[in-house]
Amino acid sequence: MAEHRGAPLSVETKRRILAIRKEERSLGKIRSVLCLRYGVKVSRQGIYMFLKKWDRDQTLVRKTRVPGIGQTKLKEIHKDLIQMWQMENDELTCGEMREKLKDSVGLDVSPTLISKVRKDLGWQAKTGNRTCQLISRKNVRERLQWCLKAVEDKEDFKNVIFTDETTVEMC
Repeated sequence: MAEHRGAPLSVETKRRILAIRKEERSLGKIRSVLCLRYGVKVSRQGIYMFLKKWDRDQTLVRKTRVPGIGQTKLKEIHKDLIQMWQMENDELTCGEMREKLKDSVGLDVSPTLISKVRKDLGWQAKTGNRTCQLISRKNVRERLQWCLKAVEDKEDFKNVIFTDETTVEMC
């Protein structure tokens, strides 16, 4: 029976990997033997990750999570705060947002979690250089409409002075 992509390895497959490994086979050879002999398709990375965990924990079964550990601490009120702060200043970084949460409500979360929450709230990063500004989906549509109207009106911006962090000398 073949493993499904992204699915956890069965205990039987893990035992087979360990048995084949004893024969001092490479990851590629282990993968080939699993496929040819047992009809199990597993990526070399999947085999590598299992063996890495095996070397560390020496267990075939996954660790069960302790309730409260690894679960999100963010409640709806915290998400509302993130949304409010993001609307006030759309250039806040995840680290700055983390500090604001820590200072205001005493909540310590990872910047990665804040990034995921911001994405869930509809904020997305538009990168073109090293720094980026988060733009809500609504603003993306409004900006696109403005640009399309400018193209339609054949706007050439000759009557606009661009001064974005640039020194300009007027004669």
